[in-house]
Amino acid sequence: MERVTIRAGGVRLRPFVESDIPWVYEVSLDPLVQKYLQIPLPYQYSDAEFFVREMAIAAWDDGSRAEFVIEPADGDVRVESEAVAGADGGSRGGSGLDRAGAAQDGGSRSGLDPAAAPFGGLSVGAAFDRAAAVRNGGSRLGRVGFGLDRAGAAQIGYWMDPAARGRGVATAAVRALCGWGFDTLGLGLVEWRAEVGNHASRRVAEKAGFRVEATLRQRLVHRGVRVDAWIGSMVPSELPTRPG
Repeated sequence: MERVTIRAGGVRLRPFVESDIPWVYEVSLDPLVQKYLQIPLPYQYSDAEFFVREMAIAAWDDGSRAEFVIEPADGDVRVESEAVAGADGGSRGGSGLDRAGAAQDGGSRSGLDPAAAPFGGLSVGAAFDRAAAVRNGGSRLGRVGFGLDRAGAAQIGYWMDPAARGRGVATAAVRALCGWGFDTLGLGLVEWRAEVGNHASRRVAEKAGFRVEATLRQRLVHRGVRVDAWIGSMVPSELPTRPG
């Protein structure tokens, strides 16, 4: 699958590269990320290497995943306040399920021109905390990605750098990724899942346009314990601000 960079909703989504490994490792050491994501504990540098090299880079080549680093479209990020959390099949290396979301953003970029936000329409307000840009010499805000089933559907997952939480970045990124999935990949369905109680992840999903459909009993396994899950989905016609 060809690697692409997506620009929409005031954010830029670009594929992972080897130099992202130290950042993934540092974010994965955050206590709240470790509490709510299905990642190895204790988290090792080799886990970050595995995620970036195998689950992000190699998975592009075999068409099983499309993983992106979220960056500001033009320098500083300004987005409405929200709660950012992820939902994505738990697996090694930092891409796993965000289980209880409040840890992930708080509350899922440069003065937004509405015309530049076809999938988001979020106004971009107070400036992004530059601590995230200073760390590791970059402007990485978080991660968003698809697990692809090769039958026209995907499962979405996302997590945020601690310094970028609470600015609506996750919602903008999720909308941008879903727009690309529908328009470029031809997806007919994107699915979201999160542990019941992960209100931050649910807020991001609902703001992004997902419809929460059901509670599935004991559907997820977190740290060896079965837990209930919320499940939601979006079809192309439900993407906010989509023409037609």
